[in-house]
Amino acid sequence: MITVHIREICKADCVQEFKTGLKYFDYTSEGTPFGLDTYLKMTQSKEEPYYSYVALENEEIIGVLCFRKVKEALYLRRIGIKEGHQTIGNGYYLHKFLMDFVEKEKVKVIFAEAHFGVFRWFEDLGYQKIREYNDANWGKSAYMLLLIG
Repeated sequence: MITVHIREICKADCVQEFKTGLKYFDYTSEGTPFGLDTYLKMTQSKEEPYYSYVALENEEIIGVLCFRKVKEALYLRRIGIKEGHQTIGNGYYLHKFLMDFVEKEKVKVIFAEAHFGVFRWFEDLGYQKIREYNDANWGKSAYMLLLIG
């Protein structure tokens, strides 16, 4: 049986390639790669520090989770699963990890932005679309909201 475990991202992780196969996830809106080193830098920011975690299966990074907590709100920046490891529950496993953090930290609301390709996934988790919009680079997107408790 293969086990997935989650831990904070570290510098050694940045040598691995991580691609979901989704342009809007793997690249910034300017077209530059959004790699694991970007997540590490976000955790080290003094202005807007993020929490970044990786999900590992046999030492291979198969998932990434990145968010920022401000008071009782959480802003989900990224949750993604590596190509070849999708549609088998790994995303739900990462989201469960996030919800454990939310419970421990007494977060009351989660905000996320989502591309239309993952609307249903977020809605299955209880998120509501609060506003759809057309992103100039990624197309149909939405602001999503999950109220806790």
